[in-house]
Amino acid sequence: MLVAIHQPNYFPWIGYIDKLLRSDKFVILDNVQYAKRDYQNRTRILAKNSQGWIWLTVPVLTKNRYYQVISEVGINPTDTNWQWRHYRALEMTYGRNKYFYQCYPFLRDIYMKKRWLKLAELNCHIIYWLASKFNCQNKLILASELGVTGRKSQLLLNICQKIGADSYLSGDGARCYLDTEIFRKSGIKVFFQNFQTPKYWQFLNKDFTPDLSIVDLICHHGFEAVTKLLLDKSTLSKAA
Repeated sequence: MLVAIHQPNYFPWIGYIDKLLRSDKFVILDNVQYAKRDYQNRTRILAKNSQGWIWLTVPVLTKNRYYQVISEVGINPTDTNWQWRHYRALEMTYGRNKYFYQCYPFLRDIYMKKRWLKLAELNCHIIYWLASKFNCQNKLILASELGVTGRKSQLLLNICQKIGADSYLSGDGARCYLDTEIFRKSGIKVFFQNFQTPKYWQFLNKDFTPDLSIVDLICHHGFEAVTKLLLDKSTLSKAA
């Protein structure tokens, strides 16, 4: 069983979904320390009129909360308009795209019908929706429900052992810090994702902009095309 583990990101980028599609089980790592200026509370989309890209950032409470874990991170209640801003940015950028209708009902519901209080609750809601659209919702497991402890590579190994993994799928960026030796000694193979964003047509965008939110690819080509494009392009490599 191939297991992938990742923090719950906000409307994650395309490589995140590739990892979800390729794994047998995908663990949402919601019980580790929150990282500021990362992708847990922000994502990138095309700017209106394709003038580069912009951040969509969820305002969160971090002052004097350095050691809070992701599941504890609160959304700043004083910023009462961020949901409307994000909704309008997505609608203005992608509303004319052929497949925007596949996202519109969900975007309307999460931004217009509920006030979110916790970042992890919002992100997990988005990830579960994406997983359901790609027919892999049954892959998802919350790390906070496993009762597993540890730090860094040891935590990842403990999670893999807890759910009976024989292989672990890591992002390529972890090559420089993942302790693959402890996985080898435990009989668990390590694979690296080696993901590169495949080029695809973007509405009114002459120069392709890579590494955007998965919403960009969905709105341009639809859910069915996304699955085929990702599984055809990405490769895995085994750790030495």
